[in-house]
Amino acid sequence: MSKKTEDRTSTVHADPYYLKDSFVNFAKPTYLQKKQTQKIIKSEFRCVVTYTKDHTELDNNGDHNFFDERLSWYESIETGSLKPSIDEAGHVRLRANSPRNSQHEQWCEQIETIATQWLDRKLYENTQSLDSESINSMLMALGQLTRYLPDLQQRQPNYFLDVATHKIGVTIQNEGTLTLLIGGNSEVEYSYAQRQEKGTVRISGIAKLTTNIRNSKNIWKLLNLQGIVK
Repeated sequence: MSKKTEDRTSTVHADPYYLKDSFVNFAKPTYLQKKQTQKIIKSEFRCVVTYTKDHTELDNNGDHNFFDERLSWYESIETGSLKPSIDEAGHVRLRANSPRNSQHEQWCEQIETIATQWLDRKLYENTQSLDSESINSMLMALGQLTRYLPDLQQRQPNYFLDVATHKIGVTIQNEGTLTLLIGGNSEVEYSYAQRQEKGTVRISGIAKLTTNIRNSKNIWKLLNLQGIVK
């Protein structure tokens, strides 16, 4: 008569522990037999994630710093510290009474230079008098552009002024070419083009981002167009 074989059974007791910045699951398997239990290597998953008040995930310190700088930038616009103007020397300035901030200065420098060069050219072409309507249109467009400068400057943009409409143009190249036209209102005209093996894919339209300065961060929806066509 054969010897009865003892059935091997296993039970697992899992006790979940919820810690403030981590989740660790401790499992202690128990085998109901005389054989020595093999050593179990416990795995731990630890993750520290920061969220903004709008529940936007910030996955590293760089994102967190940029978020803080952008909020500071929005506050400067809302208080009137960031407002396009022309100084006594005839230079276009985006920062009127804004406190000195190296990051803000870096965001402003490129577009201030381009706008000043455009103004110099207008003065040269109109020696008798300034075309105040064109200049006002340009300053209004710059006022709208300031809303998006933090996000645009992360994408290595090229700026230009459209002579016919006095809108500020922005081109960004990556997988394809994204072109934005920003005028005196909260509408942004966009056009994206990417060459394919046969022909070119084109996407264009008008984005309405409302007059609320805090909605300006939604410009990323247009900037990410470069990644939606594979």
